Amino acid sequence: MWSKAGSLLLSFWVGACSSIGPATVSRDRPDYVNAIGMSWERETLLNIIKLRYGHAPVFLSVTQVVTGYQFQGTVGAGLTASNFTAVRDVFGVTGVATAQGQYTDRPTVIYTPLTGVDFLDKLMTPIPPSAILFVLQAGYSRQAIPLTS
Repeated sequence: MWSKAGSLLLSFWVGACSSIGPATVSRDRPDYVNAIGMSWERETLLNIIKLRYGHAPVFLSVTQVVTGYQFQGTVGAGLTASNFTAVRDVFGVTGVATAQGQYTDRPTVIYTPLTGVDFLDKLMTPIPPSAILFVLQAGYSRQAIPLTS
């Protein structure tokens, strides 16, 4: 019994000294890239529609993504031994073991409005022909790309 409790306590102690950060990079990075890419596409589409109806376009750039991971754990144990001799010799042992864990993921995304030269570059820079050719080579049809108005 004591060896099981000792090995459990040792595994919690070793687990508390390990890092969870590096393992999350390969898991979380593609998700953030996809989310930022999809939001950029939605924002661009919204601004195209705004321009069509005479509204001012607004661009927000994702300038920073900061993620914070936290893992907390607590382990507790207690043992009580008693000897009751009122009626007969009775020896009792009771034990309690508790374990709790908490994992927290706190991403912080920082946006910056595009203004000035950055805004004009995003709004007025034409799409380079090489980008259009890459889209065509990827399998999209010519009709899906509006090259003329």
